[in-house]
Amino acid sequence: MGSLAAAIIGTAPSGVPSTVAVQAPSGLWVSETPSDTEAEGVTYQQKGWDVAIFNKRVGSQWEDSGAYHNQVRDDPFTVTNAFINYTIRNNSKFDQTKIRLSVNNLWNSHYEYSDTPGGPLVIGTPISANGATYTNPFLASTTSSPASARDGTCWIVQICWRDAASCCQ
Repeated sequence: MGSLAAAIIGTAPSGVPSTVAVQAPSGLWVSETPSDTEAEGVTYQQKGWDVAIFNKRVGSQWEDSGAYHNQVRDDPFTVTNAFINYTIRNNSKFDQTKIRLSVNNLWNSHYEYSDTPGGPLVIGTPISANGATYTNPFLASTTSSPASARDGTCWIVQICWRDAASCCQ
């Protein structure tokens, strides 16, 4: 496992620039990176019919606030999508035309996939070195305000002409 460090550059009381290296505590997450993802699905095909349902879970994520790391936790969420389509196969001018009905977010789940850290920043224990005091970028906390949330079920009907069948994939 790798490590993360931050260099804090400041000016000492003597006016001379100084740098302090701070080792990041272990266990911090990369910002906006889910802890895990899973997907399950079932598909069925018979003659011109295709039916499928897929479920996707995205694990918890952490948001940074500028130089301050892992400030806000985004909760895990699950979304289920389904579709049914029929492909015409009759050697006519409609051959290979696909008619599709899709439903995204089938169970109307509400989820936040990105928060914006907000509110007052509570600074942790400062670092003193070279006669100056520095703020530790790994020890601070703040509250959040939802930046991006989704909910609602989306119904989509598509008809893809035989030469544009890729639009229904």
